[in-house]
Amino acid sequence: MFISALSITTDSTPLATPLPAFGAAQRLQDPSFSAQSLPVLSTMQQMQTLLGEMYLMLKTLMGGNPPEAAQSGTSVDKSSAPTTDLKDVQGSDFGKKLATQAEKTANQINTPGLCLKGVNDAMQAMGLPVHREAAAWMAVDDFQKNPRFREVKVSKSQLKSLPAGAVVIWDKGSGLPYGHISVALGDGREASSKVRNQLLLNTNFHVFLPK
Repeated sequence: MFISALSITTDSTPLATPLPAFGAAQRLQDPSFSAQSLPVLSTMQQMQTLLGEMYLMLKTLMGGNPPEAAQSGTSVDKSSAPTTDLKDVQGSDFGKKLATQAEKTANQINTPGLCLKGVNDAMQAMGLPVHREAAAWMAVDDFQKNPRFREVKVSKSQLKSLPAGAVVIWDKGSGLPYGHISVALGDGREASSKVRNQLLLNTNFHVFLPK
């Protein structure tokens, strides 16, 4: 669920200035970005989280997600992806090219909080279809439909061993309202809007291997 910055007001004063397309909302996607430095974004985050929980509760009452999902605010992993042993996975030329582009793009942006923009920009530079979603966790559906990737299940301990070009998407959760997305570089690091060691967060995750 995405809330337009123009629709939010604090006690009695409307927000007069629209938030930049890849500034406010996108920066909150990265777990290393502190929303405390932007009180307006903190208010926006709280309202979005509250509305998201209300939406999930409504889905529960209508026969959607189970109650525990609505209470936690995290999405339920309904993936039918096969469990994969990475020892049997060989990297692809496409994956290596995507990893190279993702690292280049991340170094160019080099700004925490723009993970979805970084991955989208890298994919666009590769000539791949891109949907500019409002939050990183929303990109799961796009990758499930992308014929250049296949979804697999791996353990969290295996994430640092992913081949180059593998895409990891983390669901939203406590302290992570926008989730997170990155491209594995094949050496235990990831690239999004900056290059760093592969993150191991506390929400469900989805892994997509390049074909």
